[in-house]
Amino acid sequence: MSGAVVPVEVAPGMPALDVTGPAATARVLLQGAHVLSWQPAGGRPGLWLSSATRWEPGVPVRGGVPVCFPWFGPHGHDRSAPAHGFARRVPWSLVGSEVDGDVVRVVLGLEDDEATRASAWPHRFSARLAVAVGRELGLALTVTNTDDEAWTYEAALHTYLRVPGLDGTRVLGLEDAPWDDRVDGGRHAPAGTPVTFPGQVDRTYAHGGRTVLDTADGTTEVLPAGASATVVWNPGAEVAAGMADVGPGEHRGFVCVETAAVAPDAVRLEPGEQHTLTVTYRQG
Repeated sequence: MSGAVVPVEVAPGMPALDVTGPAATARVLLQGAHVLSWQPAGGRPGLWLSSATRWEPGVPVRGGVPVCFPWFGPHGHDRSAPAHGFARRVPWSLVGSEVDGDVVRVVLGLEDDEATRASAWPHRFSARLAVAVGRELGLALTVTNTDDEAWTYEAALHTYLRVPGLDGTRVLGLEDAPWDDRVDGGRHAPAGTPVTFPGQVDRTYAHGGRTVLDTADGTTEVLPAGASATVVWNPGAEVAAGMADVGPGEHRGFVCVETAAVAPDAVRLEPGEQHTLTVTYRQG
């Protein structure tokens, strides 16, 4: 079986690509270069997608792998700027695709334009997201400074990993890392124990290495490179109940384990320089 990349439309004005290969299938939305789904052949669905997401141009999708760029969370000084930057709200273009054995690769691109230069981050840039669909899912976000002056950016691959439930679900590999907690506002020393989900969890760990999501269904290994941090997030029942794009009780179906390059270790690029943030997901 050879690979195929087929254009589809998930909703009016929302074009996507269905990627099919001998080892896996995936769907990638052109808005935001947003991977919506990935499932290895004979394996389980790897990503969670909300039943209540709004399929409208310019509206971020809840689930899959949003690309956060060029800032993470709220903008540092412009509170009117959209959370997690503009990249996940705008159309990207298909740069190319290829089949390499059991892996199907697609590359999507985004360049600065008048709208991005009028935003809270006015710089000239080129961004590419390479998506490798196979027994493993690989993502590589490469950002190039095409401006004539240096600038700094943040980025994250905000992955919603599917879980069968939160009871017994753990994230391993962060036991020795300190973290900033957005729930209590504190800075915490390493806990020495896995991350569990008794309620809302919103933590940024000073750890850019391997983690493992351990669930009743099996494991998902998360292998990053070019990262300075790992963000672990689940809104918990109370916060999720107030989110219009999360269905009732659906927060129990995902854990976000995000590969990130964020402040205080945001990426600074001189003119002509580039940086690549990568992550590979491997089911076990």
